[in-house]
Amino acid sequence: MRIAQGLVIVLFALASLSCANTPDDISDSNEAARTGATAEGGPRTKFGTDFGPISPADLRKGDCFNSSVNPTEPFEVILVSCDDFWEFQVLEHIPIEELEEWPGEEYFVRESELRCGAGTTSVIFPSEDSWFLGDRSLHCVGDP
Repeated sequence: MRIAQGLVIVLFALASLSCANTPDDISDSNEAARTGATAEGGPRTKFGTDFGPISPADLRKGDCFNSSVNPTEPFEVILVSCDDFWEFQVLEHIPIEELEEWPGEEYFVRESELRCGAGTTSVIFPSEDSWFLGDRSLHCVGDP
């Protein structure tokens, strides 16, 4: 797997959007990831799902999304149906539970090289700020 540095930097900036979430929001998202209640539930469908702007911390395996073009909300992605046009899809959602301190960008790049599978073109991981709010997820992302 090759990770384009530009994509990592762009998606690293997107990951910092989880700073807009409250610690409870991120904690709920990570609890779902740990329990498998939503994180491994597969892609969302058009029925019963609110598509639209969400924090990258709320992405789960199988989700399709587009980058946000809203300058007033730069720290979000747009959740869309995988049946429609999409720019990115979450191929893997990997909870990082074993660390208390933010490990730094290099850690996430190294982990993505070890843990993300074929088809991964970029990764989303927590910023230092979102880490301290409770965001503990590495997302392996692919293009259409």
